[in-house]
Amino acid sequence: MKPIDPLPARSMDIPALAATAGTGEPAPPPAGTPTVWLAPAAVVPDLPAGLTESVLSDEESEKAARFVHDRDRHTYVAGHLAVRLLLAARLGLPPREINLLREACPGCGKLHGRPAVAPRHGLHFSLSHTRELAVVALAGRPVGVDVETLPAEPTIEQLVGQFHPAETASVRVLPPALRPQGFARVWVRKEAYLKGLGIGLGRPLDADDLTRDPLGWSIHEIDLGGVYPGHRAALAVAAG
Repeated sequence: MKPIDPLPARSMDIPALAATAGTGEPAPPPAGTPTVWLAPAAVVPDLPAGLTESVLSDEESEKAARFVHDRDRHTYVAGHLAVRLLLAARLGLPPREINLLREACPGCGKLHGRPAVAPRHGLHFSLSHTRELAVVALAGRPVGVDVETLPAEPTIEQLVGQFHPAETASVRVLPPALRPQGFARVWVRKEAYLKGLGIGLGRPLDADDLTRDPLGWSIHEIDLGGVYPGHRAALAVAAG
């Protein structure tokens, strides 16, 4: 696997961005290296009253209300607030007026592929969330992002053999103490790439050797700043 060249991520100030989103001129879409933002679930209980309702769509608010556990609901809300506020800042639109949709899946043609803004405005985005943390990426070309918590050994043993042989070998060669990090690195690279393609886990896990960059894509580790040692994240971006 290629040497780690981590891409920095920015911590997102949701209330500050909400105060200005959609009030100014549209910002140009990001060029070159994508921008990556962290939205921790812990900020949600302390958000100003009414902020969530003023940003999320009715459908998103209804889905958030269906979560049984506060932790899961807060993680979902943090991620979707981040997406709408970041897009609003780029597009100069009120966040609730942004039209989000799904592109066609390249595998089956159904509308569960990459998320997209309509009209696109030359802007692509990706969202991932796991326990207590959401990550959002913006780019001027197709992009996929993934964040995961480090797995337990039974999960590693159950899944590692389903990877491409080179990926499986990269995990099994590690001493036990490093296997969770090694497995999570392989997994987030794979998920980020498959999300970037828009096919997700509809593509076999052993179809691609992502110990190196696939043709037409580059994959970056995401630097979580040491704040989330139990997490791993990666980003895949299409060639310019």
